[in-house]
Amino acid sequence: CMRPDAANPEYLKAAAAFMKEMSRHMKVSDAALSLDGHLDEVYSECVLPMLEELHGKEVVKGVCWALVQSAVGVTQDELRVLLSSRDGQPLSSAISVPLFRRLQPFLDACGVWCAPNRLVLRS
Repeated sequence: CMRPDAANPEYLKAAAAFMKEMSRHMKVSDAALSLDGHLDEVYSECVLPMLEELHGKEVVKGVCWALVQSAVGVTQDELRVLLSSRDGQPLSSAISVPLFRRLQPFLDACGVWCAPNRLVLRS
């Protein structure tokens, strides 16, 4: 079946990154079947729920918020501080490092420039 956004390079990048990540948990063909044909739905129905399940909804929400609010981007260390626990402890690098690594291919697909250790929204 033809997916409406299948010719969109951003869709292809996001879909490929999703299938690569999900191939660790299921067959690639099953991951491909779970993809919708629209880029925004790939993120809202596939990518974000997967990231939230792996890293926690509040952490993923916090990262997205930090990216939108930052004019110059955000480093992994800055994210760790921004996502500090209520007692002021920075987010554990055991959580932030895998999250940062997982986010990079998806963010690249949707217009976020991934410099070494810095995520910057493209204008």
